[in-house]
Amino acid sequence: MKAVLDGIRVLDLSQFFSGPWCGMLLADMGAEVIKVEPSPIGDYIRVGTLFEKGLAPLYTVFNRNKKSITLNLKKSEKAREIFKQLVIKSDVVLTNALPGDLESINLGYEDLKKVNPQIIFAAISGFGRSGLEEFIKQPAFDIVAQATGGVLDTLKMYEMPKIPFADINAGTYCALGIMQALFFRERTGKGQFIDISMQDIMFAYNILAHISHTLRDEIEQSFSRILPLYNVFKTKDGYVTIVVITEKQWHRICDVMENPDLKRDRRYNSPLKRWKRGEEVDTILSTWTQTKTNAEIVALMNKNRIPGGPVIPFDEVQEHPQLLAREMSRDVELPEVGKSVKLPGIIIRLSESPGKIIDPHGPALGQHTIKILSEILKYSSEEIDQLRKKGVI
Repeated sequence: MKAVLDGIRVLDLSQFFSGPWCGMLLADMGAEVIKVEPSPIGDYIRVGTLFEKGLAPLYTVFNRNKKSITLNLKKSEKAREIFKQLVIKSDVVLTNALPGDLESINLGYEDLKKVNPQIIFAAISGFGRSGLEEFIKQPAFDIVAQATGGVLDTLKMYEMPKIPFADINAGTYCALGIMQALFFRERTGKGQFIDISMQDIMFAYNILAHISHTLRDEIEQSFSRILPLYNVFKTKDGYVTIVVITEKQWHRICDVMENPDLKRDRRYNSPLKRWKRGEEVDTILSTWTQTKTNAEIVALMNKNRIPGGPVIPFDEVQEHPQLLAREMSRDVELPEVGKSVKLPGIIIRLSESPGKIIDPHGPALGQHTIKILSEILKYSSEEIDQLRKKGVI
């Protein structure tokens, strides 16, 4: 059974996290993703690691299922010529380089569409390729996008964020944009440029805060409270989440707490009233949850069809039976460091054209250089030797 992107070739020039995450999603769905790296270092994440030897776990998961070719694009005109030869035989170019960097060596979109008018050029950057020049060329990493997109302030997180929301979302939206562009090309025969701004994505990600800020005088309460009863509550042995939206769910939670009078209490007999008195409702729930264990509350929630679940400690979540059953939490061996690490499996599940993890490890630097040059571009062994001697590859 063929994967959905079987036959699509992607030239992945990106480094670090956002672009490689996009390439990983495409590779999982069957695309041939060729990671184009400079020698002798390659993607900086190869060396910017806590491990003294072998591949870093982050490099492994972000670059699984990919091939690697070394081309010294900045220093060698011949390397740029080879890259353009690959562009002719490819569908997508992916980059998260600073705007202007590829253009300065004649490998920007306008240059590449001359050799392949159907090429799709996907570019992730901190602030996008249009708008104010002072921002377009400003370097940015995940933390910068979260900060300038308003996310860190909304979360009151004035320290290093523990989850790379901007990088992961930029890569995911870029993959979505590439799929849209491939669909458009199928209908029209035209390639196009995809402009992904990490700040844009964080701004959009923060939509509830925008609504709350705009309507702060009308709604009397912050939209940080998304729903009337939507919170985390302390229990005897941990924490649980509980969500109550509808009147049926409110009546059920009142019965579960053995407090039927609450159902008739006019202070709480509508979602709006419960939302406005959110702190009072939370106190009622919290008083009850602290008399129960996580397991007792989750059992009651499930039995009465009330959304909720335990807050699972990180050292336990990797062994969650549902994640294991779906092969989402997977053991990947790192032989160079003598350990295995839990890494995520296929995220998007398609019934007729499922993705696969053929190689769970990222490729070694330049692992497929000879294969790509000989099989795709038909270079001879002698020609490849000359390229190596001249520092092209």
